[in-house]
Amino acid sequence: MEKLEQLDQVSASVLPAKVLVLLSKYAQTMRKHTGLVIKISSMNVFKHVHNTHKLTQHPEVIKLHKALLAEVNRHIAAGTMHTVGEREARTNVPAKQTYTPVSPNPHASGENSMSLRVDR
Repeated sequence: MEKLEQLDQVSASVLPAKVLVLLSKYAQTMRKHTGLVIKISSMNVFKHVHNTHKLTQHPEVIKLHKALLAEVNRHIAAGTMHTVGEREARTNVPAKQTYTPVSPNPHASGENSMSLRVDR
């Protein structure tokens, strides 16, 4: 089971509808029982949920936390949400860089001039 703090740090406006509903209910319930305000539009909303769910042992908070975790895991399995690690793996694929020698040029500024070619 994934942990909520490992989820993408995405805007709440792009989350699946059921996840938004559960986040909203969770935020309202936490405010009611602890006075804590959780902004569901925060980029780090899942980290806030993970860090705050232990502040109270109220059954309603525990139930909502488990429901939210289950729904998020369902979306991760379906591929509609991604973890931070998955996103970083997709975006940090380095381009292959190769250095090829340039033919000798008497006007080049150096004996071993090289050019950079980036293969994508």
